Amino acid sequence: MRDGIVHLPASRWCRYGHYLLGTTTGADDEPEIRNAQASTGGLIVKSSIFTPDFVDRSYWLTSLPQMGSSAEPLPARIDALIVGAGLTGLTAGHDLSRSGRRVVILDSGEPGEGASSRNAGMLGRNTKHSFLGLSKSAGQDVAIRYFRDLHRVFLSSIERIEAEKISCNYQQNGRVVVAHTQQQFNGLRAEYEARAEYLGEKISILDEGVQSEVGSKSFVGGVYVHDNGAVHPGQYTRAFIARAKAAGASIIGKTVVQSIRREKDGFLVKTSNGMVRARDVLLCSNGYTASLIPWIARRLIQIESYIVATEPLPADVVQSVFPRNRTYIDSTRRPMSMRLSSDGMRIVFGARTGEPKNQPIRETARLIYDDLTTTFPQLRGYRLANAWGGRCGVTWDHFPHVGQHEGMHYALGFNFSGLAMAPYLGEILARQVLGAAPDTDFQTRSFPSVLMPARAFDAAVTRRVIRYYGWRDHASMRPAS
Repeated sequence: MRDGIVHLPASRWCRYGHYLLGTTTGADDEPEIRNAQASTGGLIVKSSIFTPDFVDRSYWLTSLPQMGSSAEPLPARIDALIVGAGLTGLTAGHDLSRSGRRVVILDSGEPGEGASSRNAGMLGRNTKHSFLGLSKSAGQDVAIRYFRDLHRVFLSSIERIEAEKISCNYQQNGRVVVAHTQQQFNGLRAEYEARAEYLGEKISILDEGVQSEVGSKSFVGGVYVHDNGAVHPGQYTRAFIARAKAAGASIIGKTVVQSIRREKDGFLVKTSNGMVRARDVLLCSNGYTASLIPWIARRLIQIESYIVATEPLPADVVQSVFPRNRTYIDSTRRPMSMRLSSDGMRIVFGARTGEPKNQPIRETARLIYDDLTTTFPQLRGYRLANAWGGRCGVTWDHFPHVGQHEGMHYALGFNFSGLAMAPYLGEILARQVLGAAPDTDFQTRSFPSVLMPARAFDAAVTRRVIRYYGWRDHASMRPAS
């Protein structure tokens, strides 16, 4: 990277180009989409993997009462307009409103129904960077400072939940990170032993003991991270809506921001619901932002993430899969996330990150079901009740970023780890608007881009990035020589 811009050497394109562009020959990388089959009187009958009341909506939202919103009239002039009613925007709106600013938070859909209410609800020190990798590339002091920042983010989430008595089914049940191969496990062990030594993280190494944590023969070992937790992300997001409203912020859904024009004393914002003038504009829509601001489009890759939830399962089946009711994730670059629903009756399973967003959700769900039942054969025959997706924002350097562009404030690039990070950066963003100087590297770090037109960031680019992740995962799955 030079001058904040990613330059890809020609040799690297030559080496990986055919793979990334999808021009390799041979069998399809993806497994076939298979239906469960039952034999009846010599006939093969295809049985559905979906319940009769299956819905393509987040389980976390269908388990809550419908909220509903309407496109209310916009005021003519306000102090702060926030684009995106997710955890970032709601937190920034809450803090600015409490400081006396007149705030409107807009969302193109239903407020609070974006990525934060659609994720797996895992709370921890999440990052796409490894401590050892960052120590090698940037130096150990930088790595320690960054991971301590992540710990501060994590602690701020827990402190907020406890201090404000946020009702979100919070459980500090720990997380198990699992490895498919000995090569992966060796790397995982080295990483977490370094975190324990330099950062004080409390961990336990699981080799044969991994079977007592997760009921699958797919994993050779893992690491148990003691203090990680879980929430019901639908309840969590609803609580942030309530606290922003209580502070005085107006939250308006079903309103698409179409353009933002800078003026002498602020901004003129055109929406599907009319025009509004604002002294400050805050961009808080993460993976949904790129089409609005070309400058951001060159810095943010939009990637779809997917999750399924099973129908309610018998208690003995649940016990056979997750005997200790923790959260679980594997150590690949396209990870599988696994946990129980908050009521302990369903498996919530995420996989197939980067599948095309225009692919029918049932088709994606079939692929995930294949991964689910391959990992946990005891779940074959049980059906899916929900399948859904959400758009994530991934940066080229895999760091989150807070800053300003042409006078607009932004907090973007959570890299699949927004549950704790988004509210924290919302607080940082509000302080930035109020003229404070936040003490965080997230604000001072340069924001790398690529030298290509914004329109190039389409599904094809996403597929190539995901293929690259797949290539790296495939390499780590090879048996050690």
